[in-house]
Amino acid sequence: MPLSMPPVSIIWVNYNSMHIKDLVRSSLKAISDLDYPDYELVIVDNGSTDGSYEYIRDIARDLSIDVKLVRLEHNLGFTGGNNIGYMKASKDSEYIVLLNNDAIPYSKSLKKLVSASINKAKIASVQGVLLRFDNPKLIDNAGCMLNELLIPILLYSNEHVDKALRGLPRYITYPNGAYSVIRRSAIEECVGEVPFIWEGFMYFDDMYLGLKLWNCGYRVVSIPVYVGLHRRGSSSRTPSLTLYYGIRGWIALNHISNSRYRNVVYKAVASRALKVNPLDLNNRSYLTSISYLMGLVDGIKLGEYILEKYRLETIDIYKAPIVRVDPLKSILSLAMIRLSIY
Repeated sequence: MPLSMPPVSIIWVNYNSMHIKDLVRSSLKAISDLDYPDYELVIVDNGSTDGSYEYIRDIARDLSIDVKLVRLEHNLGFTGGNNIGYMKASKDSEYIVLLNNDAIPYSKSLKKLVSASINKAKIASVQGVLLRFDNPKLIDNAGCMLNELLIPILLYSNEHVDKALRGLPRYITYPNGAYSVIRRSAIEECVGEVPFIWEGFMYFDDMYLGLKLWNCGYRVVSIPVYVGLHRRGSSSRTPSLTLYYGIRGWIALNHISNSRYRNVVYKAVASRALKVNPLDLNNRSYLTSISYLMGLVDGIKLGEYILEKYRLETIDIYKAPIVRVDPLKSILSLAMIRLSIY
């Protein structure tokens, strides 16, 4: 007997995307062509100033699906944009889909993702295998893991497409925000009125959500299904700002977690921030060090703010699948501090 497919809301956030306007059009067209019986598209524009809102508005008018278009006055980031989209989504939707504006879903992908969790009450979120937009023979990601240092690992990134199929399905720490499906009732039970902390802005959100789901007794899984194409990094055009938010989110998550390497992470980031010649203001390393320093300071402040405002208990990362790191390797890893995933 075929499964009855529940209603779904797809949240698609845009910000100043005219530099990838053809990709944006392809993404929206692919959404409208999804082979799924009951879904809506919620487009949230984060206060774009480059004409991309008007461009997307005109495309949306011609889509043959139910579209809700929301324009914000200011950029609220990934967290704020998706929270607004979540609030505007139909209350009848049993699943929420996070889909980046630089991702192109395959026609049958949504049906396969939702089907993987129907009648499996403890599976809160599902994602599949995203392929690289520039080379579909390589994997963009098949879900995300965190190690004990809270450094993200994109599963099978840049591996050949067949690699993921041999290693999946498997539990993952968190679903990648580029394209994932989340059970709405799990969000309400484990996180609250919206899926993300408003103040997160970016590079904190999907990690936090995944850990909260695991702490609540749910599971997050990656399945061996090719679900679409993704052009990573399309929306990040300022390297120093991207690095700042990456460090800020990392430190904030570290601050609210019980990782046994919490203090090691603080010291490593502080050490990297101090590696700068203050007289050489034009040196590229100066901007990098400032990003580390401000990310460290603001990350601790954000972590404290989250704990107080949301009355949040420390997140137990060990309730989720975590990549263990032995002490020696932790020192070597942090000495290099590679945040290429951000």
